[in-house]
This record gives sequence, C-alpha cells and structure tokens, in this order.
Amino acid sequence: MKKAHFLAFMQHGVSSHSVGMWRHPLDKIGYDYAAPPYWEHLARTLERGLFDALFLADELAPYNSFEDSSNATVRYAVQAPTHEPAALTPIITGVTTHLGVGITLSTAFEHPYRMARWLATFDHLSGGRIAWNIVGSYSPSEFAAYGQDMPDRSTRYERIEEYVELCCRLWDSWQPDAIVADRETGIYATRAGNVSGSEIRSASELSVNAPRYFAAGCVDGSRSAPPPDSLCRNVPDLSVLSRPRLRSSGNRFSAMSLNVPGRTA
Repeated sequence: MKKAHFLAFMQHGVSSHSVGMWRHPLDKIGYDYAAPPYWEHLARTLERGLFDALFLADELAPYNSFEDSSNATVRYAVQAPTHEPAALTPIITGVTTHLGVGITLSTAFEHPYRMARWLATFDHLSGGRIAWNIVGSYSPSEFAAYGQDMPDRSTRYERIEEYVELCCRLWDSWQPDAIVADRETGIYATRAGNVSGSEIRSASELSVNAPRYFAAGCVDGSRSAPPPDSLCRNVPDLSVLSRPRLRSSGNRFSAMSLNVPGRTA
C-alpha cells in the first residue's frame, strides 16, 4: 500500500507565498503570528491531521529586486516582516509528539560550528524531529544585509558542500560511546580531534554530543514549485547529501501546492 506524506509550508511572518492573504477576514482570527499560542495551535492541529512535518521557509532580508528598493516588499508584506524560523522549534516540538520541524538555515553567513551546535541542540530537545533545509542564500538583499557582495551560484554551492562536510565532521567528533559517565574515575566523556576545511576552519570538537537522528535537504531556490509535468526534470542535485553521516534513508522529493480552500456546502 502506498503512503502519502504531508508537510505544511509556513514562514515565521505575516504570510509566505500567498501574498495578501493577511487581508482575508478569516486569516489568523484571534492569533498573533509573532506569539507562541499561534504556533502551538498550528502544531497541534497539524499533528491531529496526521501531517508528517512543518516546513519553515525563510527570507533573511526584505527583497530589493523591484526598483532597487525594499519599499514595495515591506508595504505589501511580500514575505516581510519575517521572523527567525529556528526560534519556533522548541515551541512546536514542545506541544507535539510526532510532528517534525524542517528549518531553513543558510550556510552563507553562519560559521559551521555555530550551525552544528545549534542543530544538535534542537535535535536533542525535540527527540530527533529536526530537519535542516540547507540553502546558500539566493537573494542579493540578504548579502547586502550582511554587508557582503553576493557570490555567483557555483561559488555558493561549493561553499555548501564544504560547509555540510564540516558540520558532519563536527557531529562525528562525538562518537556514539563518547559519554562514559564513570563515577568511579570521574571521567564523563572521551574527546575527539579538531576539525578543519580548506576555506572554513574550526579548531575544536563540538560542545554538544552528536544528534541521535538527522535529516537534511538542499534546495535550489530557482527550482521551487515546478509544474507537475516537469517535476522530475527539475529535481535539484543532492549529491552533497549522499553521505552516511547525514543518516540518509534515500533522497525523497516533495512537490509543493498552495491551496486556498473555499466554503463547502
């Protein structure tokens, strides 16, 4: 028997791809998207509806591609304002038992050590229900917000490959049997070696013991939501993820559909 898997697509903001939906009289009645009760209610509803996970997209800075300005983006709430998505993780997993959370985090601006530590912590707190949507950032406004020039696409994806490899090494710096907690000798854990790469360096093993479970996926922003007949031809290259360290059970792809339900009889 074939099984269907459902993921809800959201952003930590007024609206995501459904621009202008905030104007609808039935949108978020009695809830504030910036407050925990809204996300707790949403998480419980999704789990009750047997959804597998909640996918949280992100846009680090307002788009400025129209007239070289972010004015229209902010004025019409085009994925703005958008709050930080990872902060929702303990809120969502704290009120659910099975619902997974996929968080979008860019490799462009954070050091791999911070990323690996962050995700390992979330993984422990959620009981292994975290997934990482790996992106290299594709919007010039995001790089401008960090005072940087945007590299070309190939450079961004080369960084992703090294970045993910370093995160995996940091997670692997804790072996499964590293924690011995020997009360007699006073030894709590054994140590591993340092981690480094050609461009990015980390002179320490991770301060958080390795996550128990992990899922990751790499998204090319230019290929989101293709027409159904071209889906198979537009699947991104996920060779960067085909490593044992990512605890992969095979690459899977999900098509996104934006549905606005109407009234039923």
